[in-house]
Amino acid sequence: MYCIVIVNTGKLTENSCLFDPRCKCYNSNLTVYCIHQNITGENIPHFPRSVQQIYLMFNLIEIIPRTTFNHINNLSELDLSANKLKYLEEGTFDGLSRLQTLSINGNYLNYSFAIPNNIFQSLISLKCLNVAYNMVEQIYQFQTFPSYLLSSLVRLESIAVDAIKPYDWIKLFIFPARYRSLTHLKSLQIGLCNLPYLSNKTFFNLPNLENLDMHNCNTQRHDRLTLRNGRKLKYLDISQNQLSEQGLSYLMSDLYFNDKLEILKMTNSVPSVNVFAPHYFAYDLNALKIKAIYANNNSFTDAIGNNEYFMLPSMLKMCDFSNNKLSKFYFGMPYLSILNLRNNKLGEYLSTERYTNSSKTELKEVDLSLNYIRDLSFGIFHGHDHAVKINLSHNKLADLTFDLSHLVSLERLDLSYNNISEISSQNVMDTLHKLSKT
Repeated sequence: MYCIVIVNTGKLTENSCLFDPRCKCYNSNLTVYCIHQNITGENIPHFPRSVQQIYLMFNLIEIIPRTTFNHINNLSELDLSANKLKYLEEGTFDGLSRLQTLSINGNYLNYSFAIPNNIFQSLISLKCLNVAYNMVEQIYQFQTFPSYLLSSLVRLESIAVDAIKPYDWIKLFIFPARYRSLTHLKSLQIGLCNLPYLSNKTFFNLPNLENLDMHNCNTQRHDRLTLRNGRKLKYLDISQNQLSEQGLSYLMSDLYFNDKLEILKMTNSVPSVNVFAPHYFAYDLNALKIKAIYANNNSFTDAIGNNEYFMLPSMLKMCDFSNNKLSKFYFGMPYLSILNLRNNKLGEYLSTERYTNSSKTELKEVDLSLNYIRDLSFGIFHGHDHAVKINLSHNKLADLTFDLSHLVSLERLDLSYNNISEISSQNVMDTLHKLSKT
């Protein structure tokens, strides 16, 4: 969950807490950790009024007596994750008007029981709420966290919550209209997730999102305009899904309108798509402020520009296509800083071709390891004046016949785990000698 918590930065010293030896106290007793202590609802420590952060993770608490925390007026963070919570009693969080972060993820809350409507009413300062990974004993009992409980959290900025498609296959999962009242909500992380079909209604009530993490949602279908309200998105993670080629195409066309997007993660999200179409870069992403794209761990065999002068987006600094099946990769990249092509099948292609048509590039790091490389084209690193790290390890190189003279800023060249028996080029030897002295 994307939440920044500001804490006292004074010197931290660890001591067993005087009020309860099961806990460790830090920062003059302002921060208390009571983790893995088999604490139950009957023997929760009595915390001092001055405590600001309480961490009670990995215990055996099923029900919290309603007066447990009411006296701790300055409490700013409370972590009850990974317990056995089944129910929240009315008044549990009364008096916690300064609480900013509440984590009750990884519990066993049964939403079929009536949780008091006003359970969060006192939390007028709450900014971050984590109720994800709620593990009921039987999957058929699963219900998503009731949205009516969020009504009073008017300052909420970040939420982690589960999202499971209704068992009635005709129905689609939609984040309810109550989310629209959370006008400060900028970050959504989906925990337990099963959303095979995303429609233009799924996120309709979340127009202010800047960060959306929906990895591992079993998403197979992404309709047009699913992210039509996501024009403030800066971070999108759709990793670990099952998008079809059409779904990927619709996703990319959606992103054309999200001109604030900076980071796109699609690790292992399109396992059956072979071609990363050049228009995704040329058209859909070119107008964005995209700084990093992670397209690793997929099945792409081909990612290549459709004409000689084709360029990656000018704002793009990090491009990761590692762990694919690429046999071809070729784009103009004058402004890219980091290129990761690790663990592909580019050896034959790069023996005669370059991965870029740019005569000058700002690349600082290039990873070509694990690519079955026996030889590289002579000018593959021409124009790489800014390159600091190049990884050619775990290949089949027997000699270095390519030109290293342009690598004037190089600090690290990894040639480990190759078959190098000699270096026939004196120029290469001179470059390596200079590098060894840096």
